[in-house]
Amino acid sequence: MSERHDFSYQGPLYEQVHKALRSRILAGEWEPREPLPGEACLSRELGVSIGTVRKAMDQLTRENIVVRERGRGTFVRRDNEWRTSSAFRLCEHDGSAITPEIKVVGSDTAIATEAEAADLKIRSRNKSTPSVLRLRREWLGNGQILCHETIVVEEVRFPRLRHAIDEATDTFFAIYADVYRHAVDRMQWAIGSPADGGSLDAASNHQRITNSLAIKRIALDARGVPLEVCEQQVVIGKCHVQITR
Repeated sequence: MSERHDFSYQGPLYEQVHKALRSRILAGEWEPREPLPGEACLSRELGVSIGTVRKAMDQLTRENIVVRERGRGTFVRRDNEWRTSSAFRLCEHDGSAITPEIKVVGSDTAIATEAEAADLKIRSRNKSTPSVLRLRREWLGNGQILCHETIVVEEVRFPRLRHAIDEATDTFFAIYADVYRHAVDRMQWAIGSPADGGSLDAASNHQRITNSLAIKRIALDARGVPLEVCEQQVVIGKCHVQITR
């Protein structure tokens, strides 16, 4: 008979279940591409409702740790798939995680700015005028905008990306790998205030926010070729930021 787990740490119950399952995956309890127990089974094992398990699984899915396959089940992603997740999350002031609503608020295809071309290193690989896709998103919690985000990719490498994504996921890394065969291997980070030069480029159409934290992330493949530039402005005072690596 399965034993009930005693969740001794603080935070919403689904977040406690999420942390427990994530720890078990890290410990290797389930191998990559091995199906996890069903939600009903985990509900009985952990002594929580199916709805709580489902919310925890939703969080693991957003973090690219597990993948749901219709009609087959939920599987642990391969190690190199989920270890390159964004490592960025928004938290309440008490440290409990916020599950944001993420939505695309704008997109456009245009000639790359000098900064975008330099970050993506596309002029050295492409003699023609480089074109990029810009996706602008908002992260919302409790009805408030917590983060403005602009994601920029080279259009020729990710054709029709706007139609391939699930706009509510925290990153599009799984789509890059599964649909376009461009896997993210590592990331470069730059963190500071907008005054430090980390503010969003004018091409993003987001206004600079004075009381904000600027985060810039460049995702690279195994050869060191940049796949994506992501710039975020997190509104300080409404939430905290945790970066796990």
